[in-house]
Amino acid sequence: MPRHGMSASKLSPKDLKIVRAARDLLQGALDPSAGTAAFEERLLGLLSAVGRECVEEHLEGLSPEDTFEENGVTWRVAHRGEKKFMTTFGWVTVERPLFRSERNGPTRCLVSERAGLFQDKWTPRAAKLAALATAELPFARAEELFQQLGGMAPSKTLLQRLDRTLLALWEADREKLDARLRRGTPIPKSAALVVVSLDGVMVNMIGSGRAEKKARTKAKGICAKGPAGYKAAAIGVLSLYDAAGARIATWRMGRMPEQNKTAVKAWLRAELQWVRRQRPDIRVVGAADGAVDNWSFLESLDPDIQKVVDYFHTVECLTRELDKANGPHSLDTQKKLGEMKRLLLEEKDGARRAFAKLDRIRQKAGMKPRLRKPRTGRYRTFYDHHRDRMDYATLREEGVPIGTGVTEGTCRYLVVDRLRRSGMTWSAEGGQAVLNLRSLVVSERFEAGWRCLVEANRRRLGPCA
Repeated sequence: MPRHGMSASKLSPKDLKIVRAARDLLQGALDPSAGTAAFEERLLGLLSAVGRECVEEHLEGLSPEDTFEENGVTWRVAHRGEKKFMTTFGWVTVERPLFRSERNGPTRCLVSERAGLFQDKWTPRAAKLAALATAELPFARAEELFQQLGGMAPSKTLLQRLDRTLLALWEADREKLDARLRRGTPIPKSAALVVVSLDGVMVNMIGSGRAEKKARTKAKGICAKGPAGYKAAAIGVLSLYDAAGARIATWRMGRMPEQNKTAVKAWLRAELQWVRRQRPDIRVVGAADGAVDNWSFLESLDPDIQKVVDYFHTVECLTRELDKANGPHSLDTQKKLGEMKRLLLEEKDGARRAFAKLDRIRQKAGMKPRLRKPRTGRYRTFYDHHRDRMDYATLREEGVPIGTGVTEGTCRYLVVDRLRRSGMTWSAEGGQAVLNLRSLVVSERFEAGWRCLVEANRRRLGPCA
């Protein structure tokens, strides 16, 4: 057997001595003639067993007293019993005392308080691993993954309950925890531009009456179409760019469906205020698709910030109307669309000229201008509402993003990839429990966010934590 591997070379001499002694002891219990898979499985089982023994003794040692005093109050053992705790090495059973300061008063567990346990069940390290797993995987898949890895093996029900506990911790003091999270993730020094954006993405909701809605539609003799039972979750994104136009950080937030995207808008406003306080010189850009509500919010942030309506939504609007007037996807249509794109991207007055060109093509085809309410997205209304947000040529010269691809990608990466897998339906609470964790992960803020959760849990546990 080799003396040590690459990782062992990073150990201190004292730790290396311990590792080699443990290796020598384990050799007698291992069969070198076994297949590699069986050898690894046996070794992992032994190491996990050692880990459980060590953690069990550690937890029992956190509460050795029969009595203790705190702020002049004496606490005495009221009951001793065994309790199972989830650790990174698996379940351990610990004999722990419960204390009371008065007869029939509330009880306290020093093991939970001093170890900082979550739910009076999970060690902090085990809870962190479980949170990371459920942020990325469905609960059943996370359960299977832990079973294959060995060590801790929580059920999917236990994972769901932990996520909801973490949700309750965060939501109980969300504004303060959000502020602490911001302080824990400083703005990169190279940041020269911040882009603020928001959007929505449909999620299949429990209790949304999907079957009843489809039945009512069918009873009217109408084909049941559309996302019955789906509601729009809200997405908020702050992207930081350097002077060369390279994106260097992206902070994301997802919220389950709620009235007017209230929480996401409050989060975006607070994040932007913090960025501006830290960096008054930073350039601010508001970006979104053509939705009226999104722009009402972005205008409310500051009417003077630079604003850009997504270039690809503009092209989509032109393409749709050009296909109707000139024939879909014909060579001539493709040529005309190419010229419109060139105008948008290269000419200072490109948007006006591109939409005027579309008007001429429609008139030649005998089509009248389509003037409707803003929400219908008709091309002339779209242009009239957003023409001051379409100076794509200037924006490109200045290194400002002209698309909302980061926001669109967030909708998929943050919500769709996790909450819209086959057969999934969500309650508002269950979905938000996952989105809170996943928002931290995809924003590369998980470590800072986890520190906030640990602190919140310690405050909840009490003064001995």
